[in-house]
Amino acid sequence: MAKYLGNTTKGVGVLLSKDGEPFHLDWCRIGYAREQEADIDAHLEKGNLFGAVKKKEADGHYFVNE
Repeated sequence: MAKYLGNTTKGVGVLLSKDGEPFHLDWCRIGYAREQEADIDAHLEKGNLFGAVKKKEADGHYFVNE
């Protein structure tokens, strides 16, 4: 939804889940042209559960296994 609201052509989808002790991190690169979709726009007019879109650039990532 952030890709749609931000009107961008690229994004990263992230899913974080936990089942017992370990956690799972799944991600995928999303790259396609954004097209206006009436059903999404109608849903967003009722209320946006996702809040405002914010842009943040990061040079890398760091994971700590505690």
